[in-house]
Amino acid sequence: MSGQLYPSFGLSGVTKSRGVSGTTKSSKNALDVNVVGTDSNNYTLYEAKSFTITGAQTDYDIGTTQSMFDTVATAKSISVYVDVAATLKLNATGNSGIGIIAGEEINLEGLPTTNLFMTTTADTVVRVILLG
Repeated sequence: MSGQLYPSFGLSGVTKSRGVSGTTKSSKNALDVNVVGTDSNNYTLYEAKSFTITGAQTDYDIGTTQSMFDTVATAKSISVYVDVAATLKLNATGNSGIGIIAGEEINLEGLPTTNLFMTTTADTVVRVILLG
């Protein structure tokens, strides 16, 4: 699982990590976000946001509505957490949806991503971290 993003969101026990801000191994920055993997991941920018999508939404435009992808125009690594099951599409609404289980987090790496679209069935708390 080398090089994948595993934000801790305040959870302890994350090992072999390096802070997004470039701090030393096993340290954490103010957002308590850690990258697990080798030091060959040369991320220079990041964005992190938590927000609530109200009610059922289809293809909710996270980039535009939440002003994401302003600092990281093209994300190299993405982490998305939802508290209610949802579907995520990368880059365009015409792409296939990726299911996210309630209370779980998905970590995606390797596909240059410029926007995210989410479909929800109820009020959904979302946490997104972009690394670029």
